[in-house]
Amino acid sequence: MARTKQTAGRTTCGIAPRVQCTRTTRSSTRIVRGVSQRLASKVCAADIDFLCPGCHKLKDHAAKRKLSPYLAFTRTVQGKVVSVLQKPTIVTGVCQRASKLQVRADSTVILHLVCVGMDTSGCLPLLLKTALEDYHKKDALEYVQETFDFGTDVKLGMWKARREILGTRLAARKFQCKLVFMTVHSEITHGDLFAGKDAQGRDVAMEVKEFMKCLFSPSLERVVHRSTLFMLTCGPLVTFQDSFLAMKQTITCLQPEYTIAFTAPNFLSAVLKVFIVTYCVQVLIQGHPIMEVLHNLLDGAPELCMHTDVVLLYVNLVTPKASPQVVTTMGYRFAHVVPSMWGHSSLVKIER
Repeated sequence: MARTKQTAGRTTCGIAPRVQCTRTTRSSTRIVRGVSQRLASKVCAADIDFLCPGCHKLKDHAAKRKLSPYLAFTRTVQGKVVSVLQKPTIVTGVCQRASKLQVRADSTVILHLVCVGMDTSGCLPLLLKTALEDYHKKDALEYVQETFDFGTDVKLGMWKARREILGTRLAARKFQCKLVFMTVHSEITHGDLFAGKDAQGRDVAMEVKEFMKCLFSPSLERVVHRSTLFMLTCGPLVTFQDSFLAMKQTITCLQPEYTIAFTAPNFLSAVLKVFIVTYCVQVLIQGHPIMEVLHNLLDGAPELCMHTDVVLLYVNLVTPKASPQVVTTMGYRFAHVVPSMWGHSSLVKIER
């Protein structure tokens, strides 16, 4: 969210959800049809308060009420807020791309951890990085892709050295927004995760808890802390109870704020392209909390809903440090209300 230009001095709420609220009434008159030249001097008076459309929408949302008339120009008379104009203001304009000053542009790192042998051409993290480039300076956006392989003791020792260097470098940057993608195969009968290749070139799988212990170092764990973690792996990881419980225990230790996983037995990351781009716009650029817009993000990704259900794990990091961390799990299952071959899917949220 962007602080208003007038430093919240003349607006009701002081924070606009997507755009900066400009106090300059001359600029305000250009975005409303209801203010004519005849009324320009009236609304430019020193005792007039201007409420931008974003603040108005946020005020209605906070009050949990239906949309109310937009009264852009008001003054306080005997302790009551009254509208300067007789009719509600009608906002007009054209669709324009938000400038870098009008969006949430926190310093961001995208870390992509890839198991050896996985195809990363056209991968989702790279798509996300491309979508974010227009809203960040070069030094405020970093994309890192690391391929891991610790299928043997020798390879594990080499990976430990690499992960320590990587974690130390990224943790020192103190990024405000951290996105971690993990692209890895999962074993179809147990939900174990592939760690790499053995000396004979065969795939090696590890239990989830042991896999995470080998993958992350203490410095790399600091990068994962308060991040959003995307598990780009097949469904056995979350459909088998043992592997799912082990993943929840790992999340409790690593403490990413959000973890997103998928239930499809043969997961295809290509179906997430629309979801990732929409997530980039609404969450990373516009600054909406993911819990509030996730339902809309999933509804807007028809290929995703035809392919897989979604599991969201949330860690409330606001709780005191002495309190045990609780992982809240929410499953989003796509189903038709009326069983038929054709129709619109209904998104059902299941909490457990």
